[in-house]
Amino acid sequence: MVGLVALMLFSVIWSIQRAGWSDSLFILTPITLGGMLAGLLLSKIRGVPRLLLHMTGMMAGVALVLWETANLSDDPNLLTIQDRVQDLLSRLVLWVQAVTVGGASDDLQLFLLSLAVLAWVLSYSSTWFVFRSRWLWWAIVPNGVALVVNISYASAQLGWYFILFLMSALLLMVRFNMLLHEERWERERVNYSPSLRWNFLRASSFFALIVAVVMWYMPTQPVNSTLSHAWEQINGPWEDLQDRWSRAFATVNGTGNFGYATFNDSFTLGGALNLGDTVAFKVRSDYPLRWRARTLDSFDGRTWKDTSPATFKGRNVSPRLSLEANQQLPTDDNLRRAVTVTIQMVHPVHDNILLAPLRPISVSVSTRLGVPWQDLNEVYQIPGTNPSDAPIELQPLLTLFADARRAALQTYGRDPANPTQGGEPLPQGRAEDVARAVLAQVGQDGAISTEIGRLQDRGIVASYFLRNDFTFVVRANGQVPIYDDLNTVYSTDRLQPGEDYSVESMVSQADEQTLRQAGTNYPDWVRNRYLELPRDLPVRVIEKAHEVVDQAGASNPYDTAIALQNFLRTYNYNTKIDAPPPGRDAVDYFLFDSKQGYCTYYSSAMVVMLRALGIPAREAIGYAPGDYDSTTREWVVRESASHAWPEVYFPGAGWLEFEPTPSQSVIQRPASPEDVNATPTPFVPTPPGAVATRHALDDESPTPTGGDGAALNTQGGLGSAITPWTLLLLPLIIIAVLLLRYWLERQAVANGRLVLGGLQYYERLVKLAWWLGIRPRPYDTPYEFADQVSEEVPNAGPYVKPIARAYVQERFGRHRPDRTEQQELAQVWARLRAALLRRMSEARRLLQRR
Repeated sequence: MVGLVALMLFSVIWSIQRAGWSDSLFILTPITLGGMLAGLLLSKIRGVPRLLLHMTGMMAGVALVLWETANLSDDPNLLTIQDRVQDLLSRLVLWVQAVTVGGASDDLQLFLLSLAVLAWVLSYSSTWFVFRSRWLWWAIVPNGVALVVNISYASAQLGWYFILFLMSALLLMVRFNMLLHEERWERERVNYSPSLRWNFLRASSFFALIVAVVMWYMPTQPVNSTLSHAWEQINGPWEDLQDRWSRAFATVNGTGNFGYATFNDSFTLGGALNLGDTVAFKVRSDYPLRWRARTLDSFDGRTWKDTSPATFKGRNVSPRLSLEANQQLPTDDNLRRAVTVTIQMVHPVHDNILLAPLRPISVSVSTRLGVPWQDLNEVYQIPGTNPSDAPIELQPLLTLFADARRAALQTYGRDPANPTQGGEPLPQGRAEDVARAVLAQVGQDGAISTEIGRLQDRGIVASYFLRNDFTFVVRANGQVPIYDDLNTVYSTDRLQPGEDYSVESMVSQADEQTLRQAGTNYPDWVRNRYLELPRDLPVRVIEKAHEVVDQAGASNPYDTAIALQNFLRTYNYNTKIDAPPPGRDAVDYFLFDSKQGYCTYYSSAMVVMLRALGIPAREAIGYAPGDYDSTTREWVVRESASHAWPEVYFPGAGWLEFEPTPSQSVIQRPASPEDVNATPTPFVPTPPGAVATRHALDDESPTPTGGDGAALNTQGGLGSAITPWTLLLLPLIIIAVLLLRYWLERQAVANGRLVLGGLQYYERLVKLAWWLGIRPRPYDTPYEFADQVSEEVPNAGPYVKPIARAYVQERFGRHRPDRTEQQELAQVWARLRAALLRRMSEARRLLQRR
């Protein structure tokens, strides 16, 4: 029976691991084994209070869970297991504080901790309930609930794990019931055949297989409108729980986040959407823009990822760039105009991601920027280099050198226009030593040394020297961020619900004529990151991209993007789809097989097809504009407005948004430079103040501003959601198991493999009489109870007394009935049962007449 319990438990654990909610789910295997072992060992200990045993099991579980989870930390500053556990516990406190105020958590390790705790509790409690408490359903039901929830929100095909669970649970029920009977028969010295247990298991295995096949083909739609309505009533609180859960664990990778747009650094194209309808944030803006959360660059055929942190080579420092509040990012893009919006977060996005239109350059709060990094090996001259033209990290240092030079010219009496003439002579020695002496003379050596140390902490090594013409030469080596490739903006401090911030963004004014003439002179960082294709991309995807472009007659990247956009908008829009089959490229499956989907499928297909044609593109996720409230003059953006779209790079114009999803309006751009000045808002898809209809999840008609879910919110597996069939199936299985048990027992009795005597028949008498309202009083003897049944049930007296007599003889006289007595008791019981059933039928008819 230990093997059946293990199989049932691991059918749940394996399904969680297969769902791919996050990395490092392998820790659930040793934790489950440890929970089973602890539960099994402690259940065999007698003479010790159960509370003490459970405290021992709890301490063992806490130790194992913390050990496995804490060791997942990759922080190089946490050298010992004690440091890692302490860090994990401190983060747990912060998580509790965030959840209690309705915030979202960005700590994936805490999600793994919760799964580890779940694995331990399920394995320990299931083993204890089976082998000590003998409460089988307390072992089966929690595991079944965990499995159904996991299947309902995972995009991976997990039906086989449900079948495995169903078969192991059914076999466990049969074996458990057989074990209870064997123990009672041994206790009551009832003869039975040793082969009976194997006959039971053989028959139950066949039955379990039939039930599993039926379940596999069971429809997942509501049975009827009444049952569907009842399910909606039940599902209301469940949806509230989903929203709380999604915010508590908003960084879950992969497939489902229970109705909340999380915008992780990766997401997988999956099945049906299940986005919530709560208000995410409100925006004070004159324009209905797209509110971008992040961009992703790497696609493997199923999953998008942001690989920018991997471009950073620094150690023990964050790859995110820190900026002060209202600090301006450099930009030389002349084809954009500044737009300022104010965003009020009703429910802050996980990881403190700030939403902003394309190309934010200033935020009213201190931020950390997610950007890719590139190698730096440059020489700057002061004078000669404008500090504002250098990377932002080097600007303070170059400014200090400029100030030091002005002070040195005054100290040494040199003319700024001709610094080689007049004044005191410079110190002698190496150029580096001369520079240090001059900086010390003017009092700038300390500030410059401090700034060089700060740069060194960021992975940039700076050196300098002074030429005879009073020119400071600064050499910098290391890495600097690529500001034009900004992909995510994070708030340094945790945002509270209701808190707002302002963002200044550069929104494109590029016209179609200019974009057609932009050319293909892409920077190295663009070519290196945004032309990559999935390794196993089917050739027909590339061929289809060429076919579409050739048919449209496109001869430049802009017209190519428009041709692909218009082609994809001919596909059917549908949020209620199945996930692509395992092993299939999602874009290929979307283009040639399903031919329907939602925003992530349209945008992914356009990005992949553009890259196949040598045009850089990336995936963007965030929110569509939302609904305009004319009373408050705000854009109200709900979770259901989460959206995905492609962004294409054009030299001189930067990243531009396109819209291949037919549920959204096409982005209109001015035709020529002359139309830019004539058009007040050339960069928006709809005019300001337009009232947009919010997109409903079950409405497949196009809407201009509503979204359709860019986040990781997909479903699949055995069913797209928990349905009423799930609730109906469990009692049906229970009834079927009871009927199977009854039939097998009758067969065993008939074949002589199972001996029934007065003990068994008296027990059945008590159970059947209970349905007639006849119950033995605590002080009744078996004969007194038999007299009570005789008074209540006509014609039962001649048959009740032999049953009671046989019970007394076996229970107190230790008399084993022989074969003849067993046959007589079987005949007496058949007549008594018929009399009791007739009495039940008469009572039912009497009630109907009344």
